[in-house]
Amino acid sequence: MTISSMTGFARVNGNISLSENTNTNWVWEIKSVNGKGLDIKHRVPQGFEDILGNCRDALSSNFSRGSFFISLEVANEAGEKKYKINQDLLKQLSDIAISWHNDFPEDFTAPSISELLSVNGVIEKNEATYSDEEAENLNKAISASFNNAIDEMKKSRLAEGDKMKLVLLGLIDKMADLRERAEKCSALMPQKIKDRINESVAKLLEDNNLPEERIAQEVALYCVRFDVREELDRLKAHIESAREMLNNGGSIGRKLDFLCQEFNREANTTCSKSNDIELTQIALELKSTIDQFREQTQNIE
Repeated sequence: MTISSMTGFARVNGNISLSENTNTNWVWEIKSVNGKGLDIKHRVPQGFEDILGNCRDALSSNFSRGSFFISLEVANEAGEKKYKINQDLLKQLSDIAISWHNDFPEDFTAPSISELLSVNGVIEKNEATYSDEEAENLNKAISASFNNAIDEMKKSRLAEGDKMKLVLLGLIDKMADLRERAEKCSALMPQKIKDRINESVAKLLEDNNLPEERIAQEVALYCVRFDVREELDRLKAHIESAREMLNNGGSIGRKLDFLCQEFNREANTTCSKSNDIELTQIALELKSTIDQFREQTQNIE
């Protein structure tokens, strides 16, 4: 199973002939980006709001996460002209302009025809009018084509997901390599810890009144403070889990986000426990790689 990105784009065209002289075209566009949940915004022409419920249901059935913006454009290609002049409004404005010009010839210059035509409402767009049956058939056709847009969106998000999977697997391989380097480095730690303990114990023994219990506590403290084997073992398990999730696919975005927190916990503890420059550098590079991994997972559904 593949993984899906939350980034995608889909565009679908449709048309229907409702009468001999009228052909209606429309365009669906769906855009999606990452989001914590499923968020849907829309823009549709007036009169087509009734189909939004079906669109929301379709998105909810096919996607679990992402911020979606859906838009619909509808154009009616009728035998009549697409635009018309509001003759009544134009005549009214013209009469007012002539009257003012006659009353105030020196103070008022009559507007040109282009200026009158630019007044809001003078030029009107011919809006399509449909019978109840035509409107129902049109809404059904537009709603049906939205499913095609969803199919295109799925393909887009899955294609992006395939690319992201390769990037994430590469980062996991890098984390695994850094963990192995840290493990090799930590294998040399017991001798370093032993030397530190011997040095500390020698100083403590200079005080003849120091109880043996205090010496034992100091030895135990050094062992706990510098031993990173448990952190590296847990990190190995988390890396294997992440690789398995990516290979199994599905809606794993939230799981990977949680796993990133575990990655960071082990890397931070390793860094704080380290008393070796090389191990510290490896842990810092590991933290940087984990940050890159987490940034990519923010866009996984």
